[in-house]
Amino acid sequence: RESRPQRNLRGVYFATHFHNFYHAAPLEQIGQYIGELSLWGANALLAWLDLHHYASLDEAQAAGMVQRVRQILLHAQSHGMKPGLTMLANEAYSSSPPALRAQWRAGQNGYHAEPQGHYHVELCPSTPEGWSLLLAQREEMLDQFADLDLGFVVIWPYDQGGCTCAACAPWGGKGYLKLAEALAGLVRRRWPAAKIILSTWYFDRFTSGEWDMLRDQMGQVRTWADQLMVGSLADSEMAVPADIGDFQFEMVGFPEISMWGTGGYGPWCGFGAGPYPHRLQKLWEGGDHRVAGALSYSESLADDLSKVVCLNHLWGDIPASQSVREYAGYELSPAVAEEFATLIGLLESTLARQRIGSGEQTQFIIQNPSGVQDAYDLAISISARLPASRRESWRWRQIFLRTIIDREL
Repeated sequence: RESRPQRNLRGVYFATHFHNFYHAAPLEQIGQYIGELSLWGANALLAWLDLHHYASLDEAQAAGMVQRVRQILLHAQSHGMKPGLTMLANEAYSSSPPALRAQWRAGQNGYHAEPQGHYHVELCPSTPEGWSLLLAQREEMLDQFADLDLGFVVIWPYDQGGCTCAACAPWGGKGYLKLAEALAGLVRRRWPAAKIILSTWYFDRFTSGEWDMLRDQMGQVRTWADQLMVGSLADSEMAVPADIGDFQFEMVGFPEISMWGTGGYGPWCGFGAGPYPHRLQKLWEGGDHRVAGALSYSESLADDLSKVVCLNHLWGDIPASQSVREYAGYELSPAVAEEFATLIGLLESTLARQRIGSGEQTQFIIQNPSGVQDAYDLAISISARLPASRRESWRWRQIFLRTIIDREL
């Protein structure tokens, strides 16, 4: 039986920061994992070289991170996947000149909240000196990846990033768009065929009018951008306009598959496997089926099942419930597929945590513990029936251990 993908961009974003799996694991192991994702239909991999904690790329740690990101993207390229880079429009090094830094305070120029994730070393592009330094540093960063056949570049507005000064605000409709166009030009000079994806992450979250200003300038934006990244269309936290279809612009999704339910800024993926296929199905039905492709946000291997759910959606609108059973049949054993699907439902129902306390006294309380014992009992039953090699595999162990730890908690 022949099967062909319905969407051209079926990718994953590897977050290489805060000493997570992609930041710390052996590159050989990451390369093997990339190959396994390609078997599930992934054809694109996105990565980011975070600059804010380096004084320059001459630092030994910075040079090491450049090589790590390069090798990850080269692994993707070797498996026939399109490698992609993302960049925060006005990110900068820790050594950025204080006089040229972006503003970030709330209560000025229409900002009711401080831009989230701002490191206060970002540069303001409104002065000739800031503009020139930003473009020079971005040229330097892009030079590190000159030998890759980049398929796409995503330009990012917030978290981190942004500037709240009078010349730049509102960032998403003013300073950001002007800077993004210039950055797109830098990319195209190196990779003429690379697609430029303009992210709208957190538009209208800290201020207002960004979506409206983007709409007004869409004719100009179309001359240098190929696609619009819209987060998740059905996620109210992203504040995507209901009439976004009027933009007449190809859209790319950015489903979050790692952090939901973790009690805010908690230990992302720190509770073990955190699948939530039912939530992803609801997002898909709520509007994500309209996107031309997507890049799932991943922090670790703990979201492996969610990657497959998203990739199957992109391949052929395959329901999440079917993907869970296919995953079990392929990665574990067809004999446990039905029970595995029940187990995953229980793990999703018991995933959400409530954060209480602070500092060393912080606790993350399971909001709905009623299914914890049933999940444990079912995991014990499944484990006993798996072939030894699958029983000891990391894919099963992270799920199995999640049920044990939840039971102890």
